Order: sequence, then structure tokens, then C-alpha cells
Amino acid sequence: MFGITPLILLALPLLFQLIFGNKTIRDKFSITLSNLAFITLISQVVLSIVSYKIALYNFNQYFEQHPNVTKCGMGFLGLIGLAGFFTIALIIVIIVQYFINRYRKSS
Repeated sequence: MFGITPLILLALPLLFQLIFGNKTIRDKFSITLSNLAFITLISQVVLSIVSYKIALYNFNQYFEQHPNVTKCGMGFLGLIGLAGFFTIALIIVIIVQYFINRYRKSS
């Protein structure tokens, strides 16, 4: 029912950090980089849980409509792996933006 919503939810914190992190580095945003990083890390955890719950709901709805189909939960393993990948990518982006911000302020 919700289609690719779980995948979109996993990518949102990374996109948020990329967009608003650049604005913060260029001093066009009122929030500090450390606060922004904290917000995105917390939202990554929360949205990963919400994404899992939505995927579980989709899974249950599909098998209520098709009761004679073999059930396989490997899609959840992929979703958890993708959540881990986006979390690692988010941490790398935060570290790179921190060093860019520190370099710009020292110059």
C-alpha cells in the first residue's frame, strides 16, 4: 500500500544534512552544525524504525490478500542493510562537513 515510502524515509535525513549542512557552513542558517548533526542522527534512528514498521505493515497486508504465497522476510534484511548504509553515509557526511567548517573558520 505504501510502496517505496520506507526507502524514501531512509534517505531523508541524509538529504536534510547535505542541504542544510551546506547552508550552515556558508553562515546562511541560524542553527549550528553540531545541532544539525544531532537532529539528523536522531531522525535517522527514528525514521529507520518508522520505515521498518511501514514495511512490516506492507508485508502483512500483502499476505492477507495472498494467503497461499510462500512467505520470505529477506526484504527486511535488505531494508536493515540499507538503513545501516545510510547511517554510515550520514556519519561520513557529518565528519566531512565538520572538517570543512573548521577549515573555513580557521582561514
